[in-house]
Amino acid sequence: MGSPQNNNKARGAAVCTILITIALTFCCIRSNITSEEDLHVVKSYNKSIKNHAPLNHKNDTEDYFSMIISEDDIETFAVNLPGTLPNFRNLCWMETVPTNFSYFTDSFYYKLYRMFPNIEQWSRWGKVLDNMQQVIDKRKEENSDNLGWRIRCFPYFFLLGFTKCGTTDLFVALSHIPDIVHPLTKEPNFWHIYRLRYKTQKAGVILPRPRLSDYLDIYDEAAEQIRQHTIMTEDGVVYHPGVVGDLDPKTIWFYPKWKHIKGNKNRDEPKYLTQHHLYHINPKAKFLVMLRNPVDRIFSHYKFFSRLENATVRPEEFHDDIQCLVEELETCFREEIN
Repeated sequence: MGSPQNNNKARGAAVCTILITIALTFCCIRSNITSEEDLHVVKSYNKSIKNHAPLNHKNDTEDYFSMIISEDDIETFAVNLPGTLPNFRNLCWMETVPTNFSYFTDSFYYKLYRMFPNIEQWSRWGKVLDNMQQVIDKRKEENSDNLGWRIRCFPYFFLLGFTKCGTTDLFVALSHIPDIVHPLTKEPNFWHIYRLRYKTQKAGVILPRPRLSDYLDIYDEAAEQIRQHTIMTEDGVVYHPGVVGDLDPKTIWFYPKWKHIKGNKNRDEPKYLTQHHLYHINPKAKFLVMLRNPVDRIFSHYKFFSRLENATVRPEEFHDDIQCLVEELETCFREEIN
């Protein structure tokens, strides 16, 4: 067990990371989830549905990511989406499922659940993906080629941050809006943790780095609900108004392995962030950010880290740590200016 001095240093380092990251982060906020503009877009779609060509805004995906992703990540992100469905508000498409497909053996998040079966939230993952497996298997039986299919959806909106700013309350509130579908998990930890790990390991079980398709598994249940939820437009066209979001508040600030991104190598600060990848995959994605009084927010986060370390929070220690870290932040800005 570490000494109190080491614990304080560790906690101080964590707070330092958060403080500096938040101070330096700048993000455009686009929060209009259910706007009148969306309804106007729907009507425009309706007029051209019969002649609508499949959207293909990712023709340059491989070239783009070969510039900014390390070589072994190119395959993970170089995914050409098939023609997206024009009568869906969310970015969705239909995907054929191979005969031998199984979430049990093929899904990163199902395997993660099996590694930590006692975590209540993750046990729900297993149940939901088991239900989706039954849906796909039934479709295989109904198809003479023994092929199943599923609707795949990439999040329509992202609650990028910040931690300890009421994002969980917003997550619960959004679940009461009929057109917003509840995802499998609020915080998938894909973009800033799992995708940049070489492997995830526990008790001798090793999971390789997940692919983008693994991330999409999280939204398969939501995609099926979006498919089933329809309305009839004024033009008499069946429309799917449902949307799903990624509400991981660490996305905007937690990027510990940013130097692993090819375009960020040999740089003092990152040129490419997670938001660049999200925008490239879905340029129409909505980015939301929740803010809070910075002193209240950081003290709340400070207490959170202390609980994780079973440490006692002392106001004088918090004051000393913050005073030290503000000095470090000011030093950082002075060096940047000079």
